[in-house]
Amino acid sequence: MCLAAGSGCRCYGRWLCTASGKLAACNVHVAPGLGNAMGSLYTAHMSGSPLIITAGQQEQGHGLTEPLLYGPLVEMARPVVKWAFEISRVEDLPRVIRRAAKIATTAPTGPVFLSLPGDVLNAVAGVELATATRVDTLCNPPRRAVSDRRAHPSANNPMILVGSEIISSDAQRKPSNSLKR
Repeated sequence: MCLAAGSGCRCYGRWLCTASGKLAACNVHVAPGLGNAMGSLYTAHMSGSPLIITAGQQEQGHGLTEPLLYGPLVEMARPVVKWAFEISRVEDLPRVIRRAAKIATTAPTGPVFLSLPGDVLNAVAGVELATATRVDTLCNPPRRAVSDRRAHPSANNPMILVGSEIISSDAQRKPSNSLKR
């Protein structure tokens, strides 16, 4: 998924997130895969697509030896994601994934990045999965943000300009209802 990951993540992730409001996930292959996905991550960041992108990383402790395909993944991803983190213990994996999902789906939504070192992925641990938590992605704008018809009584054809977040927050009817006479 290395070469096509960027475009695939962007297209599928943006469609899935915008159309259904659901979180999408994508995996890329180490530093070159993340490098290929950077343009798409930027697009996901600018469009507010809730996306978890993961990349494998060399085993911890090998960074100073500069192994093939190594790169500082967290630092590479940080400018175009809401949160970037490298997991250092297998026991933390469930908690980190939950946090990543929460951050990605909390308004303003956007992509998050997780670096997965090989030794962590190969480790075995007895972890308990906590119960699922619900992240409410709906948020109401401040009362002053949506003016109603009474604020502009002389306007013949009032218009409200809204962004794409109106779809993902399921608020399409609110602006039009405020303009009704």
